[in-house]
Amino acid sequence: MSEQKRAIAAALLVRPDVNPNLADATHGGALHTAVREGRADVVEVLLKKRKDADVNLAGGPNGETALLQACRACQVDMIEKLVKHKDIDVNRCVRSTL
Repeated sequence: MSEQKRAIAAALLVRPDVNPNLADATHGGALHTAVREGRADVVEVLLKKRKDADVNLAGGPNGETALLQACRACQVDMIEKLVKHKDIDVNRCVRSTL
């Protein structure tokens, strides 16, 4: 992602009228996308600056949480950020094909 696109994304993520929890059955929400794309910086913005970001939101085709996505992809830095969040539910049930 170019520096210009990063700046635009960062500006949008902190706007109160942008809902970080909008999710669809294909891609999940903003947190899912950031994890899938390996964007630790975006995950950090969502977790620290967006108090309304649902860290336990299920999304995507398997109804997984962002934490489960990070675990499947062995993204240790993402896993560490997510499990440190005060609202994380590591036992969250999801529709999955584990």
